[in-house]
Parts: sequence; C-alpha cells; structure tokens
Amino acid sequence: MQKLPAMTRIRWPEPPFASGVYAVVDGATLGWTENAESADRLDSIVESAASYAYSALAGGAVAVQLRWKGEAIPAGFRLACARAMSKALGGVIPFIVNDDVEVATHAAAGLHLGQGDGDPLAVRSIVGPAAVLGWSTHRLSEVDAAATLPVSYLGFGPVRWTHSKSNTEPVTGWAALADACARSAQPVVAIGGLSRSDAAIARQAGAHAFAVIGAWLQADGQPLSPQQAQAAIHELAQAWAQAPR
Repeated sequence: MQKLPAMTRIRWPEPPFASGVYAVVDGATLGWTENAESADRLDSIVESAASYAYSALAGGAVAVQLRWKGEAIPAGFRLACARAMSKALGGVIPFIVNDDVEVATHAAAGLHLGQGDGDPLAVRSIVGPAAVLGWSTHRLSEVDAAATLPVSYLGFGPVRWTHSKSNTEPVTGWAALADACARSAQPVVAIGGLSRSDAAIARQAGAHAFAVIGAWLQADGQPLSPQQAQAAIHELAQAWAQAPR
C-alpha cells in the first residue's frame, strides 16, 4: 500500500506512557458482571476496581485501562469504578477507559476506542487535546489510515487468539505486528492473548507496550487476588525490561 505523504501524518511529540506493560482491568474476567444489576454489589465492585488498579501500579504497569462491557451494567457502576481507579492511581500513570466517552470525561480519564466505537476526530474534540486517546487496529490498512487521526497510540492485534472477546478479529500474528510497528505514526501496543513469554517477541517486533488481561488477572480459569495480580504484573514488567530491543 502506498504510504501517505509526510505532511498528512500526525506524529505526537512523545508517547503517552512509558514503554512496558499496559494492564487491562476487565470486569468480566474478574466476575463483576455476575449480578451486577444488584446495587448492593456496587461497593464491593468499586473496592475491587481500585485494588486492582493500585496492584497494576505497584507491580510496574505503565498504564491501566478499565474494560467492562455489557448492557446489563448500570451506567453509574462504570463511572464509580473509573473514579475509584483514577484516585488509586493518583496520576502516576495514565488511566484509560474503554469505549465509554461519557465515563472517561466525567472521570478525567483517557479513552480507548475500537473501530466501531466512534469517530476519533469527533471524540478528540470532546475529550480535549491533552487526553490520552487510543485506537484499536486489526489490519495494516487501518494502521495506515490512523496516520492522519488525532490518536495518541494504536492497539494492534489480536496477535494471538484471546478468550477476552467473543467476537474477536482474526489473529494477526507477529509478522503483521512488526509491520504495523514499522509503519505506524503512533506508538503501538500489542494486544490479544499475550502472556509473559510474549514480552520479548512483542518488544523485538517494535511494540511500545503490550496489553495483558488474563496474564495478570487469572490463573486456571479463576481470578487472582489483587496481591497475586500485583506479583503477576511485576513478573510481566521484568520480562519486558529484560527483553532485547
């Protein structure tokens, strides 16, 4: 595919977060979605959200995302979780909300959008020029198209098959990730089914960071405690730091 002229490409002055582990706090993986419509669960879910956000920070993550999808989830639940997580992180590393523009703006958080979640140009005008704005890509054509978009970073994948999405895109593989990193105008976060053993491969492919869900939140199909999750993030961060560039 022909590259876009240099004058049309948007390059941000610096990455929106350090290179390393991008920790996704996924409500479904942690079992929040079960009986989420019950108001008496709000306090425990919010406490859980804050605990996992802090665990990610303490373990060495470079950014934290709240991902909690489902029509049955009361709107106020996501916002309460987002505010608690933002407070737990204390502005030390970026906090990002998946898909929900309203929650992101009310929680003063960054935002991550999928291909069908809105127009990045319009969303940028809502969240403002300083907010972290991520954009999921699954094909090299989407990476090229993102060169003219006001987004802070790209997610690219799924590099591997993942359990976290039921309607996932086809697996891209490592060669496509390397191509995406080489041609992207923005830093690239590798996404999709990644574990500790993938850290070196992702970094060598040129990824700025790699996103994890199950690798730090779950073991043998069961959620890890915040303390266990912190240890898992620490191991992931070490694997990334020790990987050759």
